[in-house]
Amino acid sequence: MCSSDLSIEAPAGLIAPGGANLVDSALRDAAFPMRSVTIDIEETALCTPDGLAAAERLRARGWGVGLRCAENCPLPLGSRSRSLFSEVLAETPADLSPALGLADPDLRPLTRRIRAAAAAGIATTALGVKSPAHAGLLAALGFERGAGPGYPV
Repeated sequence: MCSSDLSIEAPAGLIAPGGANLVDSALRDAAFPMRSVTIDIEETALCTPDGLAAAERLRARGWGVGLRCAENCPLPLGSRSRSLFSEVLAETPADLSPALGLADPDLRPLTRRIRAAAAAGIATTALGVKSPAHAGLLAALGFERGAGPGYPV
C-alpha cells in the first residue's frame, strides 16, 4: 500500500462516459488510500456539465480533485466548486514582479482565483517555482505551496 501523497494529471478519457469509474477502479486496484491522491484536471475540461460531473464522481468516491487553472480562469469558484476542489494549481505568471503583489489583486483573474481559493480553505499551489526569491514573490501573491525546480513556497 502506498503511504505518500500523490498528484496526477487527469487522463484524457476522464470526461468520457465511464471515465471517472475507470480512474476510480485503477486507483483502488493500485491500493492507494483515499484522500492520498489528487487528480489534477485542466479547467477548460471542467467548463462543461460532463466535466464537472466526472470531477464530482471522483470527489464523491473520496479522491482529491485539483483544479489546474486556465490563464483566464473561466470557471467561477461558486459553492459547487468550493466543495469540489481540494487544491487549486496555477502556472506562475510570466510578468511576476514585486510590483504585482502591490497592484490591485482584483484586476487579474489569477489573483482573484488564488484569493478566493484561500478564503474557501482550498490549498493553492504555484507551478514552475524557479528559486527561493521566486517562491517569496509567489507566497506574497497568496500561494501556499509550490512545485518546480526551485524551493517550495
